Amino acid sequence: MMRVMVFRLSGVAIALKLTAVERILAPSDPLPEGVGAADLAAALGLRGGLSRPEDDHRAILAGGGMALRIGVPLGTASIDPRWILPLPGYMFRQRSPFRGVIVAAAGSAGAGPAERALLLDEGELAELSRE
Repeated sequence: MMRVMVFRLSGVAIALKLTAVERILAPSDPLPEGVGAADLAAALGLRGGLSRPEDDHRAILAGGGMALRIGVPLGTASIDPRWILPLPGYMFRQRSPFRGVIVAAAGSAGAGPAERALLLDEGELAELSRE
């Protein structure tokens, strides 16, 4: 099983492997010394949405050098990697930042019934955050 963190960013449910996250910062927490910041919504081309940037949490990626604005955390879930539905490559101009679509088990993501989410590819995420 793969453990993921599910969060809502600009109205979209997104998941990230827990091993890719070192720490979650509350909206009022300052960034630790030496940690850069990146806006995940902007990097993914997401606009608008339900959350306000000042209410967004940040995830410090494993390795501790970059913090991404991730919106509102919904919780964690265990998923079977065999059930990741890949996205067609033609949907993206360049490489896809997502591994595919997942369904978090009911209740495990704290979002009521089963939550569909886009699962980020942590390797591509590191590239996005450098741009």
